[in-house]
Amino acid sequence: LRHRRSCSIAGKDGAIIVKAVSGPVVDVIREPTPVLRAPLRRASWVAGNGLSNADHRRSFVPVDGKVWIAHCFAIDWVRLGPDGRLFHGEPNSNANYYGYGAEVLAVADGRVSDLKDGLPENAGSSEQSARSITLDNIAGNYIILDLGQGGFALYAHLQPGSIRVKLGDQAKASQVLARLGNSGKLETFT
Repeated sequence: LRHRRSCSIAGKDGAIIVKAVSGPVVDVIREPTPVLRAPLRRASWVAGNGLSNADHRRSFVPVDGKVWIAHCFAIDWVRLGPDGRLFHGEPNSNANYYGYGAEVLAVADGRVSDLKDGLPENAGSSEQSARSITLDNIAGNYIILDLGQGGFALYAHLQPGSIRVKLGDQAKASQVLARLGNSGKLETFT
């Protein structure tokens, strides 16, 4: 896809000046759009930090001297309980969150291209992380599925020891991959 804009401007002497500017060439993807399934089973799940959330759309992460908007397509799914809240009791206990421990499902068929397990969890919604956050551990315990055609799905903040796949495994859509936890960069929901 090519864009070219032109405009006519009247000069001081009345002459018409035509300016043309070519924009970048944009590749058009002709493959069908992949169909993704829900990453969690039916319940009262809400996009706590979603695509419209400024924390994700404007979250800049410097990597190797370049700045990336790493969370621009990220969604932090949270479950509402029967009382319409995210948790019951004290917010500093992970077990008090209605979504904690839920089975995380593959959104499509894909190959496990990367994973990390064994990082400790944060304690509920406390402001203190269980460790110093680095690029290597910001997603906490995670799984990355290669969905093909340049598409990937990242499942972050998983419970340590709950990952049920290995590097290189072929996952099937809706297969249980792990359990939802609270590892990685602490997200605070208020």
